Amino acid sequence: RANGTATMPDASAAEAGTQQRAWSKLRPTTRVVVLGLYFLDLLAVALVVPLLQTYFHAAGVDSARMSLISSLYSGAQIVGGLVMGSLADSISRRTVLLVSFLGSIVSYAMVGLTSSVRLLLASRVLVGLVKQTGTISEGLLTELSPGEELAAQLSRMGSLATVAFIVGPSVGAVLYKTSPALPALAAAAVFVVNMALAVALLPASPPRPRAASAARGRSAWGDLRSPPRPRAASAARGRSAWGDLREVVSSPALWRQLAVSATVGFLMRALSSSHVLGYYEERFGVESYQRGFIASAAGAVAFVAQTFLVGPSVQWLGGEAPALRAGLALTAASAVVEAASPNVWAYLVLAMPLATVASSVIGASSRALLTKSTPKSHVGKVLGAYGVISAALGLASPIAGAALFGWSGVGGVG
Repeated sequence: RANGTATMPDASAAEAGTQQRAWSKLRPTTRVVVLGLYFLDLLAVALVVPLLQTYFHAAGVDSARMSLISSLYSGAQIVGGLVMGSLADSISRRTVLLVSFLGSIVSYAMVGLTSSVRLLLASRVLVGLVKQTGTISEGLLTELSPGEELAAQLSRMGSLATVAFIVGPSVGAVLYKTSPALPALAAAAVFVVNMALAVALLPASPPRPRAASAARGRSAWGDLRSPPRPRAASAARGRSAWGDLREVVSSPALWRQLAVSATVGFLMRALSSSHVLGYYEERFGVESYQRGFIASAAGAVAFVAQTFLVGPSVQWLGGEAPALRAGLALTAASAVVEAASPNVWAYLVLAMPLATVASSVIGASSRALLTKSTPKSHVGKVLGAYGVISAALGLASPIAGAALFGWSGVGGVG
């Protein structure tokens, strides 16, 4: 018996080592799978999102109701983020990813197959609740990547997102010109492919030791599935999250910087003419499907700005604060140029690039100022608080923007 008890741990350790080596070999391939699924997901989204206002406009929705729909979608995203994030921690990120794909299939198929305002609204609420692919993909890459490789993997996610939103809107515009239903149905088909690829290629769980896991607990790379969380611990974490928010806003220095960052983000969203129903059609007389081409052009300019212009501009201007002020001034200048643009080509050549570069500089500068002014021990709390406040302001910014542009007599054509 003594020999037996001595041999069992050795056998378990050997088995654990063999399985861990097998999982180490799987990790690089699985990371490629996750990135591929993420790219296809965003490509499908990019086929339709720039044209969503066109679908709602065709169904008879005016600018005021469109802003309410956008706010409702933001609210669904907040609820969905909390619920799907909790499920990802308690069951499996792979399972939650499949649920996200399935909900997206139904939602985008509804957009392509109906002109009912109620069904279109239901499609946006559904996709807002289940569409957490970016969060889940980031979580998977975090689990699958060694610490020194994580930044590179997350950077690849950003690059893939940019490429998807350069290519997707133009493809969607071409499909829409052929038939209005095609972009949404094509997106649903891509989600079907994505779901099939996830089932076939994404491991349900990596190899893990059996006896050793009970004795030592799960290793960091032991399972794509996160262990179930006790209810009391989850409740404590929920209370802690609200406590963190209260702690952040109670600090005058942090609160001021947080308020500046959130206010700038709110104004940038509310004052963006690209979010106004019927703006391009009424202002420049373009066809609705051409929104996709405009979105692709803006994506290309954003890619160039983020890759080559933002960093050197911040250094040349002497830091993030001067860069933020310069970005705001450039935004005002772009608004003047846009107001004076006689046609869509003047807008595309002058106003849109100015606004896009300004938005890139403002976004990077305000986020850097926020994190730099935060003690390292509080960075997580501050970013969490910023996320909560930004999500809340996301509910109001579409309504504020619609009211402003409606007051000015722009947009809202019915």
